[in-house]
Amino acid sequence: MKASPLEIYGLSVCFVAAIALAIALGTALYTVVRFLSPLFALGSWEFRQHLSNDAYWEKESTKNDLKRVRPSETELTREREASFAAALQSERHNAAQGLVKQAIFILVDVILFLSHWLIAQGAHR
Repeated sequence: MKASPLEIYGLSVCFVAAIALAIALGTALYTVVRFLSPLFALGSWEFRQHLSNDAYWEKESTKNDLKRVRPSETELTREREASFAAALQSERHNAAQGLVKQAIFILVDVILFLSHWLIAQGAHR
């Protein structure tokens, strides 16, 4: 039996929605990893600048064209650790926002898929 144009349309949208869902689930899975392990997802440049006081100071001393005097090692370590904690917190916050975006995308995708699946099934009968 030949498929009607409405059935072809419904199944075509389902096909595209299935591909979009696969991509969205993969992206959401990586975003979950970013949320659970922000250290893993932290960019290599930002990670490297927090590895040592010297690397941190190199970044800080050129910030905003300010000429600061290098603080004591204890103070610099405290600043570096606070900056690193803030960077991890920011990464986790961005991942949480990404999860909400992905959840909305997945919800819309599932609704689109199911509604067009019903359209295709109705046209098939």
